[in-house]
Amino acid sequence: MIPKWTRLPNETSKAFEAFELYRDMGPKRSIQKVGERLVKNPKVLARQSKKYQWVERANAFDAHVGERKAEETARELIEMNRRHAEWAQSFEELALVPLKELKARIDNGTFLFLTRVLAP
Repeated sequence: MIPKWTRLPNETSKAFEAFELYRDMGPKRSIQKVGERLVKNPKVLARQSKKYQWVERANAFDAHVGERKAEETARELIEMNRRHAEWAQSFEELALVPLKELKARIDNGTFLFLTRVLAP
């Protein structure tokens, strides 16, 4: 299926150029802004917008971009969670080394409990 935001078969290159500008403006897009950028009459652009379904096509593009962003965010979160799990495991292993050594010394009787004698 051909994405709605690509050039339509009957759309002129100039009309598509105007649509691309409109499409790429994001949520704050407007025909007025396109007219200012292209120095074109907004009424002419409004007719093109209606004829070539700019709003519908831009909304489809926004949905597509949103889906891609969500997928990328999900990949980044999965990777971050994997790294955090590896770091936690490494830190846990490091923290356990002295505790295991202490337990072994207690178990075999080589650990001495030292008390500090304070002078009166």
